[in-house]
Amino acid sequence: MVEQTPDGRLRPVVMDFGIAREGTQNSGLTEAGMVMGTPNYMAPEQAAGAIEQIDRRSDVYSLGATLFELLTDRPPFVGDGLVDVLFKVVHQEPTPPRQLVRSLPVDLETITLRCLAKESSLRYDSAKALAEDLTRYIDGEPILARKASLGYRFGKQVRKNKSFFALALASLIFIGALVIDRVRSSLAHSRQVRIVKERIERARLLGQDAKEIEWFMRAVYELPLHDITYEQDLIRKRMDQIEAQIPSLGKEGGQLAHYAIGRGYLTLHETEQAHKHLLAAWESGPSHSPELHYALGRVLGDRFFETVRSDRRRGDREWLRKRRKQLAEELLQPALGHLEASHGVQLESAEFLEGLLALYHGEQSKALRHADQALKQSPWLYEAKKLKGDAMQAQALARFLDGESDQADADLRSAIAHYDEAATVGRSDIAVYEARAEAWAQLIAQRYERGLSIRELLPKALSDCRATIQIAPQHLLGYRQLAALFLVQSQQLLDAGQDPRPVIKELVATVTQGLSIRAGDPMLENALGDGLLLGVFYESSRGLPLSTNIAEIIAHQERAIVSDPTNPWAYNDIAGAYLFRANLKQESGQDPREDFRAAIRYNEQALAQSPNYVIVYSNLAFVYGRIASYEREHKLPVEESIRQGLRYGEECKRRKPTLSDCHANLALLELVRVADLQSDPQSAPAFVQAVERTLAHLASAAQHGDKSMELQQSRSRAYLSLAEHQAARGDNPKEALGLARASILACRSLDGSDPQCEQMYETLTQLEKNYKKAAPTSSANKTP
Repeated sequence: MVEQTPDGRLRPVVMDFGIAREGTQNSGLTEAGMVMGTPNYMAPEQAAGAIEQIDRRSDVYSLGATLFELLTDRPPFVGDGLVDVLFKVVHQEPTPPRQLVRSLPVDLETITLRCLAKESSLRYDSAKALAEDLTRYIDGEPILARKASLGYRFGKQVRKNKSFFALALASLIFIGALVIDRVRSSLAHSRQVRIVKERIERARLLGQDAKEIEWFMRAVYELPLHDITYEQDLIRKRMDQIEAQIPSLGKEGGQLAHYAIGRGYLTLHETEQAHKHLLAAWESGPSHSPELHYALGRVLGDRFFETVRSDRRRGDREWLRKRRKQLAEELLQPALGHLEASHGVQLESAEFLEGLLALYHGEQSKALRHADQALKQSPWLYEAKKLKGDAMQAQALARFLDGESDQADADLRSAIAHYDEAATVGRSDIAVYEARAEAWAQLIAQRYERGLSIRELLPKALSDCRATIQIAPQHLLGYRQLAALFLVQSQQLLDAGQDPRPVIKELVATVTQGLSIRAGDPMLENALGDGLLLGVFYESSRGLPLSTNIAEIIAHQERAIVSDPTNPWAYNDIAGAYLFRANLKQESGQDPREDFRAAIRYNEQALAQSPNYVIVYSNLAFVYGRIASYEREHKLPVEESIRQGLRYGEECKRRKPTLSDCHANLALLELVRVADLQSDPQSAPAFVQAVERTLAHLASAAQHGDKSMELQQSRSRAYLSLAEHQAARGDNPKEALGLARASILACRSLDGSDPQCEQMYETLTQLEKNYKKAAPTSSANKTP
């Protein structure tokens, strides 16, 4: 500042010693958000917050600190940060300048140290007194601050009183021997107390950093949809820096630091890391704050719902029900305990906590009511809108497990709508997008399982999954969700007789990108193996060259199993790959039995993981049917394979009577028996019974929705076999021929180029010709 004197001259006045600095240096000056004043130049009473003690001698201290830095090129105290510097200003003596710069004059050191005295009464009384003493030094006069040294004064007294000091010295030695240990212990204790206080203060400041991280990420999440990787990386680096300081913070400070880091990772929705640090905070001491309880409750609850949604694609209803119960014991019950112990924690809305508790208790309607109340109190709290979506998605899963599929579909549509609302505020919050993508995946899987159309749902679902990857391209969940949608879309195209390979190509690209983030991820490996198998299945059915070796498909499923040996779907899917290769071998004249045995082995392992995995029972019935067919073609005994297959087929039908595959595969097994008995004249009654059982199973399959080409082929083959059997025995095959013709025509209407239908049509035509020739001379007109 500049002021004008009475005679008109301008005089500069320094207002704040912390403002002046060289432009190229950063000397820790006062900044927005910091303690007011510059720590390196604060007097001890100012640093300690003793406002009533601050006077002109505090300015003398600041002048002395400035003089110290001018003489030594460093401030009196340096430290790791604000807290460290303030602590030293209050409690430590400055290093004598001559220890830093030995060439300094003693008088300058004396003046400087007097300015920096801890007690203000020992400093110069004013800046003027300091200036006068500095002038004396410059003029070569004795300074007032100079005093006789302690050694000089002590020596003079000793010479004057030799006898007294000799006795005193002996006494001091004796007393010193008694108290020296006590002094050392006291000093060590004081030092330890000081270190602990310093560590706790540093940890408290780290906790403030974590709170700032939460608000920073909330601001990021509310920005328009964008890739948040850069912001996430900034926060992760900050977390790493905090974690690196934990060893120096001691037990008490470490507990607070672990809590702060855990809250930060929870904000990033990285629940594994968050749980690790929050658990470390919990285990660091017996004292647990409501805030720690709340954070642990949130992270355990998030892990529960993440795992349940992920497991939705890993097994049947019974497996999911047991898995959900297991996870509830491991994660949800502890989460509830922590949240109930967190009452009193300061939140934007207490109703939000009550909504979480209701959700974790399985009281979805109550959770919805509390979420609505939270939104009334805090309309900006988009997490409450997500909570509503979570409640509806949890309700949908419960209804799905209870077989209430239509209601589950409606709940999932409602959940998606709530997530859409949350995304209008949390426009870049990955947790909202991942939850919405999971709801889409669950809805589409449920509808596809019931044979309902998913065509109109796929565009929006695919778009939302792609947005999930756009926001967090390093999160695996988005790739898993998108791959699952591509897989269902490919299967639907294959079922409709359309080419699924363009969609499979997108699936492969998505999975490849995901595997570059985490190699061997079981869900991605499983999806990739399934997609490639669908592609070669389509190519094989069209007589096209196979684009993928089956060994490669098997390798993907093996990696999925190694990464997650508990996944029943992976075992079932690798069994499907072995079965496909066995069929190829059989068609080319090779022995397929080794691959058939591998398919059986993996299917049995799938049942070991999920005993109520109904489709596996159906698949085992089919595999044994294929084995029996191979055995019959090679004139080997077939009855044991048929018996095993029928056992699994009947178990499939018992567990799920409405599954058409159970009935269709029972029909295939009986059809092998029909072919085996047809050539044996002594087995006519058994043959006819086998034909009747085949047709009954096929009728049940059709009743439960089977409209496939394979069903028409099996029915046509059964009627043809009956007609051939009757003609060979001289019975009247007219009725059987008529039924065979109707079935074969239905087969041809489904696919006029199907080779099996055409072959059976030729056989039928020949049988009809033979029957017409033999009919006029037939001596009997028998019926079956």
